Amino acid sequence: MYLKEAGLKHTPGRTISTHSLRHTAGTLALRAGAKLRQVQDLLGHKDPRTTSIYTHVAQRRANNPALKLGITIGQ
Repeated sequence: MYLKEAGLKHTPGRTISTHSLRHTAGTLALRAGAKLRQVQDLLGHKDPRTTSIYTHVAQRRANNPALKLGITIGQ
């Protein structure tokens, strides 16, 4: 309810949740140069392996061939 009231964009079939916003925060923090330990503390993970999931997401984006062509995805 609050997410819709905030005017956050979403597409049919995609659920916006507090968990997805949390995941986005972790991914964006790593993309902006935060260290894995900083993101672990931010998200309150006890095990760094849990936080390492976010590095895989960041690596997938960095290795996306479309980005090398200047194509913007998801905007």
